[in-house]
Amino acid sequence: MIEMDDVLRATADAVSEFGDTVLAMEVQTKPLEHDFTAVDKLMNHVSIALVSDSVALQLAVCAPGDSCEALSRALLGMEEGEDIESEDVADGIGELANIIAGGLKSRLDDAYPALKLGLPVWNNQVPEPCQKSTDVGCVPASIGDHPVTLTVMREARSS
Repeated sequence: MIEMDDVLRATADAVSEFGDTVLAMEVQTKPLEHDFTAVDKLMNHVSIALVSDSVALQLAVCAPGDSCEALSRALLGMEEGEDIESEDVADGIGELANIIAGGLKSRLDDAYPALKLGLPVWNNQVPEPCQKSTDVGCVPASIGDHPVTLTVMREARSS
């Protein structure tokens, strides 16, 4: 199994690629963290599972509500400040998570070949590891002026 730092660096690269190529926004990442201290308790998140026979990963894209709205508007080609429905915010952040998870899957293909992506799930609670044995880490970042934190949870699976 590869080091958790390598998984987090791959996550940082995936979000940077997303910002550059999809939104044409600069992405800045901060130092990687191995707990949830970077996740504000008031953040919304979308999580998506990446699963194979050997490993289960969960990527969560966490952001304050105004960042979720702004990033969804940008992804949907809307004007800044334009009214956006809550369903569109959930769809936009879900698509953002899906694209980043796809980039992460590609970057981890050598270490975890056969990863399958699940569907994005919107939640307004901070993600928490389900077991104490789960590896966790965060990639605090900003996409343009919008703070986001990507959390990754990893657990080895028995074949």
